[in-house]
Amino acid sequence: MTSKQIRPSGHVQVVERRAGRRRHALWRDADGRHQRVLGPAWVKDSGKRTPRGAIVWRAADGRKPDSSYLSPAQAEDLLRQILAGAPRRATRPRPGTGTRFMDVAEDWMLHGERKRGLKRGTLRDYRYTLDGHLLPAFGDLDIYSREEIDALVRAAGDDQDAAIFLAAALTGLRRGELLALRWRDVDFPGQAIRVRANLSYGELVTPKSGKVRVVPMIDEVAQRLA
Repeated sequence: MTSKQIRPSGHVQVVERRAGRRRHALWRDADGRHQRVLGPAWVKDSGKRTPRGAIVWRAADGRKPDSSYLSPAQAEDLLRQILAGAPRRATRPRPGTGTRFMDVAEDWMLHGERKRGLKRGTLRDYRYTLDGHLLPAFGDLDIYSREEIDALVRAAGDDQDAAIFLAAALTGLRRGELLALRWRDVDFPGQAIRVRANLSYGELVTPKSGKVRVVPMIDEVAQRLA
């Protein structure tokens, strides 16, 4: 049976995050609903609200920090390109409602740039790996949505379990690495966690990589651990 034809439609939305404001494209096509990070947004609160109470954003004063910041016209143009290439008939099973790998990856890149102050060369290497290898393989992979993560944290048996659940979701540490954490591994001033050990079958061993690695720690994880 031929699937029903759907005309793709969508809009651009500004999302406020601790790392800054970003423009997201949200759209619907024959394969379901989607969201994609377009880039940082150079905007400010106009003081006005939509009938539903959402902020009406306007262009911020002064020059943009760099060319990666999108103007409203640039963001709308990117959305039009997305809609032009979106399928009108279903091409695959409808995905779940979780957050996609690509959105988490873009958050991670933004954190590296804004919070960790990574050098341009490092960011360029990460972007090459992300765009050339990881996103083509995992870009549409569904993971737990933020609502699902929050539900797990709320349902935790105690504060320690809640902290472990949140750290697992927002740092990517393996179970054994989380269980092997010690306070000396948590660098609050540096907003990082140093993975020194892995708990395997009741014994502390070296991490799977065989060496200590540093994992970024966002404010929310730091506050929960504190």
